[in-house]
Formats: sequence, C-alpha cells, structure tokens
Amino acid sequence: MSTTNPEQHPTTPPDCSICLEPRFPSTSVALVPCTHAFDLSCIHHYLTKPVRSTADRKCPLCRQPITAIKYNFAASGSCDTYTFGPNQAEPHLLSGPFIAVDEEIRIDMTPAQKARVIELRRLRRIEDYVDQYFCLRLERVWYLSTKGDEIKVVLAQNFIMLTVRQSNTPRTMTRLGRLNIVETFIKDDAEALEKDLGPQNPRAVERIKREIEEVDGMMRIPREGGNKELFERPMFKIDRRGVRCSVNTRMNFTRTNHWEGGESLMFERTTDLCEEYKAEPLCTLDDDDLFPESVGGIGGGETIRLVREEIQGILETIALVKPDWRGLERAITGIMEPVPAGRETGCEYCGKWHRNGDCQLEPGVTLIENLHEL
Repeated sequence: MSTTNPEQHPTTPPDCSICLEPRFPSTSVALVPCTHAFDLSCIHHYLTKPVRSTADRKCPLCRQPITAIKYNFAASGSCDTYTFGPNQAEPHLLSGPFIAVDEEIRIDMTPAQKARVIELRRLRRIEDYVDQYFCLRLERVWYLSTKGDEIKVVLAQNFIMLTVRQSNTPRTMTRLGRLNIVETFIKDDAEALEKDLGPQNPRAVERIKREIEEVDGMMRIPREGGNKELFERPMFKIDRRGVRCSVNTRMNFTRTNHWEGGESLMFERTTDLCEEYKAEPLCTLDDDDLFPESVGGIGGGETIRLVREEIQGILETIALVKPDWRGLERAITGIMEPVPAGRETGCEYCGKWHRNGDCQLEPGVTLIENLHEL
C-alpha cells in the first residue's frame, strides 16, 4: 500500500507593515525592544530624520521608544546592531545606514568640519518648537472730514504682525509684517464713533495717510482701484556662529473704492528672516572666507542686523503685553543677541542711533486677542 506525503508548501516571507510587500531577512530591520520588523527601504527615512532626542524616535506601529536596531540578518542567525543614544553608538560612528547624511562624520573631514557636524547634532537635540502668530495694534485714530454738505469719517489703523517658527532642521523662520490701513466712509452717528474710538486725531490720521500715499506714488495704482506687489532682492549673510541668514522683503499696495463713495487704502510690508545652521563646510575654513559679508556677491550683513533688531524690540513688547508668553529660544537665531555698540546706520524709520524700529512701538500698543494664536 503506497502512502502519499502531504503536499509541501513553500514558506512565504512575512509582509512589511508599511509597504505590504514581502519582507526578506536580508533587507529587514527589527526594532528593539518591541521587535516589530520592517523593510529597510521603507523605514530608512523615518530612522534617519532628525529628532530632538532619542526618546522621540518611536516604532511607527506601537509608538514604543526605539533603543536599538538589528539588521543584516545572516543565515546563521547573526545580525548587526545599531544602538541609538548620544552616549552609546553615535559619538564614535563615522557613518552608517541609520545616520542622517548631514550628521555623518567621515574620515576625510577636517577637525573644523567634524566639530560643525557635532554642533549640528547637539542643536537638533536642544532645539525647541515654537509656532506662534501675534498681531499688535499700534494706532487706531480717526477724524471727521467735511466737504460742503458731505461729512465722511477717515479712520486709520497701524498694525504689526509677527510669525515665529522654530524647527529641528535646525532653523528659525520669522515673518514680520507692518500693515497701514486708511478707510473713508459715511457715518451718521459721530457721537457713537467717538465713544468707541476716542477723541478725533486728524494729525495722526494724516501722518499714516501720507506714508501710504508715498507708496501709492511709487506704485502708481489707478484711482479707480487696483493692487500691486513689489519684491526687493534677497539679502544673505553668514554670522559669527556660522548661522546662514537670508532676508526677503515684499510690499503690497491695494486701493478699493466703495459704492457709497468711500475708499480704502492698504499698504503692507512683509519681511521674511530665515536663519539656519547646516553641516556643510562654508567655502574654505579660513576666517576671512568662513564669515563673509556676502554670499554669492550679495551683501546683507547690515540689512539682517536691522531686521533682527526690529524683531527683538517687537518680541520684548509682546512680553510686556502678554506676560505668560515664554519668549523665543536662542538655539538657532541671532534675534535675541545683544545689540552691538558699533553701528553702520541709524534706525530705518527716524535715522536716530537707537535700536531699529523702537520709535514705532507706541506706549499704547495692544495685542489683538480676537486673532488666532497658533
């Protein structure tokens, strides 16, 4: 009597939980201590992206912190192990499959280049996250304009808007906006308006209106209304800490005519400051080349200094009107650095030799609470 052996089925490799494709031992990565395994190509980016601390690097399935990784599984059952942590594998590892490209320390690097990579690693671990938006109203003034039997209200407002973002790239991005608005409209109940806005102040209104009209003359917006934007060329600088800085400025002017005979003039000047620390060597390592006044032939040291000073004054004002705000971290920014004694130019707004923009911060500045704070 013949016997038939049960049918033999080949062993099917398990699937990767990310791509759902078969996962083979030679290309697998096992996380410690949770033992969840993935295909190396699927999880490589996740394991090498910068994080503030090793505790933030967690398994994508169970969210348990990863302390080590096992890979290069051999037929004999052996494997290689990479251990995360500043006091374990990272200080003496030159390069490897689980080190970000810009954090690799190669044999051909000079001591200064290696020190810069180590500084980048350190900054990525201490960099704090900040993502906030503030709007400060500097002025809200008005007066009644009379032409024959026609009485109109002229209302002028002056705002400062500031957005601050810090990330573990490591990078600090700051957007500073100054907004002037002048509106003309018909209002019958002047007493109610005075109760809401206070006494009339035609001098302040005309000052704000004159500033807007100067821009209007430069941009030449038609009287029937329109909008125009102007961009100033970007400015670049590498400061003494090796932080790469760039400034971009945009100006926007809008004129709107209302059907009842009113008019709105709006001028906004937006300045973006980006400060970033990178591991790449900067030109050569000679002092004269490491901290140039310009990058690619474009000078911007003085421009960036003025922008930093202006933002510093605004942040100090925010701290006064919002005591619970914890302030801006200094890890990757020169904004909170002390203002240097030697100056090349005075304040952009008044020409006097004080911190740039301080003369624009009126004592009655208020935080606009009805605008969201990220």
